[in-house]
Amino acid sequence: MVTTPTKVAPDAEQIVAELNSREYGKYVFSGRWDRGTDDYFSRWKDQVDENDQMYRGQWTHLWPNGVAEQVKPVVTNLNQVMIDDLGRLVVEVQPQITCDPGGNEQPLISDAYLRQGVLYTYSFVNDAEALNHLEALDLGQTGLALEAVLMKEEDDYPTFTRIDPRGAYPRFYNEQLIDCVVVQRMSADMAKAAFKFELNEYFATDEVSRCEEVEIIDWYDSERVVRVMALYQNKSVLRSTGFAQNTTNVWVHGAKDQQGKPAVPLAWGKMKTADGAIRGLVDQIKGVSMAQNRLLQLAVSYSEQLVYSPFYAFDIENDKDKPGPSTIYRGRSENAKMMRIPPAGTNPEVFSIMEYLERQARAGANFPAQRGGDIHQSIASASFVNSSLGSLTTMVKAVQKEVARLWQRRNALALMFDETVSALAGKSDVEKTLHVTSGEYKAYKPSQIRGRYVNRVTYGAGAGLDALNKKQALAQDVTLGLASKETAREQTDYMLDPGGESQKIAKEMVGEAILQRLLTDPQVGADMLMRLAMLLETGMSITKASAELASDAEQERVAREAAAQAAAAGAGAPPSAPGAAAEAPTGMQNPEAPVPAPPGAGGEFNAPTPPLANVIVKQPGT
Repeated sequence: MVTTPTKVAPDAEQIVAELNSREYGKYVFSGRWDRGTDDYFSRWKDQVDENDQMYRGQWTHLWPNGVAEQVKPVVTNLNQVMIDDLGRLVVEVQPQITCDPGGNEQPLISDAYLRQGVLYTYSFVNDAEALNHLEALDLGQTGLALEAVLMKEEDDYPTFTRIDPRGAYPRFYNEQLIDCVVVQRMSADMAKAAFKFELNEYFATDEVSRCEEVEIIDWYDSERVVRVMALYQNKSVLRSTGFAQNTTNVWVHGAKDQQGKPAVPLAWGKMKTADGAIRGLVDQIKGVSMAQNRLLQLAVSYSEQLVYSPFYAFDIENDKDKPGPSTIYRGRSENAKMMRIPPAGTNPEVFSIMEYLERQARAGANFPAQRGGDIHQSIASASFVNSSLGSLTTMVKAVQKEVARLWQRRNALALMFDETVSALAGKSDVEKTLHVTSGEYKAYKPSQIRGRYVNRVTYGAGAGLDALNKKQALAQDVTLGLASKETAREQTDYMLDPGGESQKIAKEMVGEAILQRLLTDPQVGADMLMRLAMLLETGMSITKASAELASDAEQERVAREAAAQAAAAGAGAPPSAPGAAAEAPTGMQNPEAPVPAPPGAGGEFNAPTPPLANVIVKQPGT
C-alpha cells in the first residue's frame, strides 16, 4: 500500500550533525538520571576496537621495566579461534524457511509453497550462505548484525547488502529498530569503482579527480533512505551532497514488516544482554588472556637465562671475550676463577596459574577445550565429549536464533519490495525464474505474493549442532516415529526441493521394481534384455524403457498375427480382422468354452465337457 511520507527528508547537513551527535551520544538510558550505568555509542565502538585488535593478534605487553610493547601473543588467541570456529559452526547447518499459508484451503497452501520457493531464490541469487557466515562473525565480535534490503525497478530480485556494524549507529526501542545512521570511509580509488555512478552524477570531474578519500553516510528510517557523500583531500572536505539512495523513490512509499507495519529497511539481529547494551561474546576475556600471555612472555624471557646463565669471573685477564669453542680464558693467579652462575628454577606455580587463567578465559568465551580435541580422560565416549560441549552448543544456538530473526525480517522486506517495486514498474504479472524450485512451481509472478510477508526461519533439529549430529538426530526421530520422512527432508539443507525429492524416490522405487521383474521373468528373452540395455545407454529412465519394450512387444504380436492370417487366407481360409484370433476348426475349440444354448431354451445350457479328440486334416493334393 502506497503511503505519503509524514516528515521532510533530512538534508546533508542534518545527517552529518546527527552522526556527530551519535558518535559520543547515549543509546542506553538506565533511568531518569544518569546513575553511571548509561551506555554510549563511543564505549561500544571502543570495545569493538579492542576486540578487533585482540583478533588480529595486536596485543600489548608490559615488561618489568615499565615499557609497553606491541607483541604477537605466545598463548592461544582465544578471541580469533573462538570467533572463527563460531562462524563455521553456525553455517554448518543452514536455516529452513517456511511461509504461513493463512488458512487450510489448498490454494493458500500452494501459494505458501510458492513464496517459500521465492524466498529460497532470493537467498540463492544473493549468496545468503556467505552472508550467513558474516552475520555470525558480526554477532560474535560486535553483538550486532545488519543487512540492507534494496531493490530498483531494473532489478529482477531484491538485493541483500551486509552493513559493517562498526560504522552503524542504530536506535532501538522495545527491541524494535527506530532508525540507523551508517558511515563508511574508503579510498578514492575504491569509491570510484564501487560508486562510479553517484560520483559522476553529483560531483564535478575535477572534484572527483582531486579527492583522496570518500565518506559515505546513509540514513535509514521507516520512510526513506538518504545518502550523503563527502569528498576529502588532505583530511579536508572538498564538498558533500545528499541524495536519495534509490532512484525509484520506493523508500518514500514506506517499507513494511511481516505484520504490515512501517519498518526500517534493515534486517538486524542483536545478542540479548541484561542491561540492554550491545555487547559481543568475547568482551570479557581480554583481561584474562592478557594476564596469561604476560606470564608466558616472562617465562619465555627467563628461559634464556636457563640456557645462557651469566658468568662469574675473578682475576681473569680476558674476561670480556665472548665464550666459544676457541676461546681460552687466562687467569692472573692461582685463585683465578671463571664459571657460570646456576639460575634459579622456574616456579611451578606459574604454570598452575597459567592453566587456571586459560580455564577462566575458555569459560568466559563458552569455548571448552574439548572442542579442539583436548580430552583429559584416557577413555571417553562420544556422548561424554558431546555433553562436555554443552556451553558451546547453547551459545551456537543463541547465535543461530538471532541469525534466524535477521532472515525473517530480511525475507519480509524482500517480499514487500518485490511486490511493490514490480507494481511501480508495471511488472507485476511478468514471470520470474525460481532458481530454487518448490513443488510443481518453476516460476512466479510478483502479484502472486498477495501482500503475505509472514515467514518463519528455524534451524530445526540442527540448532546448536554440527552437520553430522544433525543427521543422526533426524535419523533417530524418523526411526522412533517422532517425525515423518517429509519433515526430515525439509530439515536437510542440501535438499532444495523436498517435495520433488519424494517424487524422485518414488520414481526410483517403481523403476527398480520394474527392472527386477524384467530380469526375473523367464518369458523375457535375451534379445529383449539387450534392447533394454541399449535404451538405458541412451539416458532413458527404466520406466520409459519398459514402456518402450512393452510397445515393441505389442507391435510384434500384432505383426505375427497379421502374418498368420495372411498365410491362412492364402491357403483358402476366410479372412479376419487383423489382431483377432483365428477361429479354430471343428473339434479344436476350447473344450472349456461355454456351449451356446439351444434356440428357445431359457437360461444357459451346460453341456458335458467333450473328450479330447485328435482331428487329422488332409491337405489338398496329398
